[in-house]
Amino acid sequence: MFYIDFSNKIVFSYLHKIFGIKVGSKSSITGIPKIIKNSPFEYRKAFVVGLCMFDGGVGFERSYFCLSTKSKNLLREFNKILKRLKINYYSTNKPNRANKLYQTYVWSKSDLRKVLNYLLEPNTTKWKQLKILLDGLKSSNYKENLKIIVTLFPKVRRTCIGFFDVIKLFEENKMLTKKEVERKLNRSEKTVRSLLDSLERMNILKSKSENSYKVWYLNYSRR
Repeated sequence: MFYIDFSNKIVFSYLHKIFGIKVGSKSSITGIPKIIKNSPFEYRKAFVVGLCMFDGGVGFERSYFCLSTKSKNLLREFNKILKRLKINYYSTNKPNRANKLYQTYVWSKSDLRKVLNYLLEPNTTKWKQLKILLDGLKSSNYKENLKIIVTLFPKVRRTCIGFFDVIKLFEENKMLTKKEVERKLNRSEKTVRSLLDSLERMNILKSKSENSYKVWYLNYSRR
């Protein structure tokens, strides 16, 4: 992670006395500062933009946006802003067992577009990721698009399967069914379906019916 360390009494005074940020560990008790909550809505929305840029994330496979925090109070206040912006969401009542985080998810394409327009800084990495998942890649240059995929959608872990793994598989095979992709990558139907659907939305893959089966193939001429 990145962090900034201020050794300055004036900065400390602003954060502690004006913004109400307490001394010590605060990840599980933090919330929107009272001075922000009592400000006009545009200030509250600006605060949430900063929150989304740091604690928000874009789900690559299933195309979603998620905000994660240890503070149930902060998530509750974040959800109020989503309601004000008329963004539908799903929020967990209990922390995730794996990471102990409370999470709010936005799934639908129309609501994700609102997240893109209202809650992410334009041309940042998260904004570009979500933009591509919603609108696809516009260029017809395969190498250029492949470079974008590798840069913007890296593997979370070495053991996981990403977009690049699926693309390389289609470079080696003209057409594949979902079952064939599952077998070759040794992954579940749910995971493979999400990857194929996302790559098709990006215009990297195309699909068609052949002999009563749905098959996918690269949306580029063979090189």
